[in-house]
Amino acid sequence: MNAVLPGDISLGNVAVADDRFHARFSALSRAYVYTIYNGPVRAPLLSRLTHHVERPLDLNAMAEAASELEGEHDFAAFGHPPVGDNTDRIAYRVGWRAGVPVWGNCLALDPHRLLQFEIEANAFLRRMVRRIVGTLLLVGGGSLTPAAFSEILESREIRRAGPAVPGSGLCLWRVGYDGDERQDRR
Repeated sequence: MNAVLPGDISLGNVAVADDRFHARFSALSRAYVYTIYNGPVRAPLLSRLTHHVERPLDLNAMAEAASELEGEHDFAAFGHPPVGDNTDRIAYRVGWRAGVPVWGNCLALDPHRLLQFEIEANAFLRRMVRRIVGTLLLVGGGSLTPAAFSEILESREIRRAGPAVPGSGLCLWRVGYDGDERQDRR
């Protein structure tokens, strides 16, 4: 099957699905990863896959702020719902990591400059991940404290959040369905 798919799409597994299955609406969770290249000089070979941030970032402060996102919250401060007005979401896992393996021809780059933010939730608002990351970058740069980040979440006011970061670093990493090993552990 992969032989007939475009180069930017690949199947890892195929299974027979129930006639009522819908790829979007049957999903129980989605996980997004946002990758940042944090260094003084741009990495052109990574520009389509990462967002470049020159200034040093405090990963511990960003991780502390991000931990406030776990659990059920009203995420109105970070996005708009695709349909209706419900902005409540459940974030199952949230976290930052550094030292991400470098891809392909970028082996000369320091992998500790690659930072990844991962969030898994039952659903997402429009631009939610990108606004969360933009606001966490303000924390990492010292413009916001982790406590101020928490206040923004609780405020439900989108104007208080940081700007949405570019889409270049965003990747839908995983979608969880009923019967998936990961879903059964919830």
